[in-house]
Amino acid sequence: MTAPSFRYTAFDAQGRKVAGVLSASNALDASSQLCERGLLPIQVRAGGSVGRTRGARIGARRCADLLYDLGMLLGAGASITAALSIVRQQAESPALSRVAAELEREITSGRPMAEAFSIALADAPFVPGLLAAGEASGDLGGALRHASEQLQRDIKLRDDLWSALSYPLFILGASVTALLVLLIVVVPALAPLLSQSPDPPVFLQAMFALSAVLKSGGAILLVAGPAAFGVLLIAARQGLLARTFEAFMLDGPFRKVVSAVVYGRFGGLLGRLLSAGVPAP
Repeated sequence: MTAPSFRYTAFDAQGRKVAGVLSASNALDASSQLCERGLLPIQVRAGGSVGRTRGARIGARRCADLLYDLGMLLGAGASITAALSIVRQQAESPALSRVAAELEREITSGRPMAEAFSIALADAPFVPGLLAAGEASGDLGGALRHASEQLQRDIKLRDDLWSALSYPLFILGASVTALLVLLIVVVPALAPLLSQSPDPPVFLQAMFALSAVLKSGGAILLVAGPAAFGVLLIAARQGLLARTFEAFMLDGPFRKVVSAVVYGRFGGLLGRLLSAGVPAP
């Protein structure tokens, strides 16, 4: 019997992104083979196109709720297919119902559970490893609850960071807006005073020059600004800026805080995987 094929994307030793196809018994075995080749797996998918998922994206919060509900139902004695059926019938979100239905269909058709979850849940890439270990150890419900707890920690951390940054970002935006209004509206009204002064201060000359540039190139800025933002957004979605952004965050002015968050999360997640029985590679 021919082993199923898996498409993958990974980083090589030089940090370059590579893609390809390999044969393995399941997604966890495929990831292990990539690690043995010196590659760092990013995504491993059975068949299909690289980096795509067939399931709907439900977000980290709903994903955490789904995993927690499944873990509790399995702990109460339900089978995984029965638990998915219950979640599908009681789901308040159509997207969540579709994901539960897809998982139920994939598992019923004989696909390994970890592989099915890796296909359906793009918001929790570490879940398949935990599920494979939980399935092997006989504590699948506990593995699902552990995965939900990890996602909830990530959500709380993200919310705390946003709460801490929202006010400074608001102040920064208000300050930039006030400065633009000052340069475009107020400063030009004071231009006659500059012409009457025989020796105006240097900072006033610089302010009037900047105001003139903004007024003359305002239309260009209105077009170029959103265009540049759109290009950066597309590049970020394609992953072209990921390494640059990560290097800035880890080595820039916020390195102490970011390093503590990143390495703390890494240590916690690695410990959970190892304690669940996932091999170190």
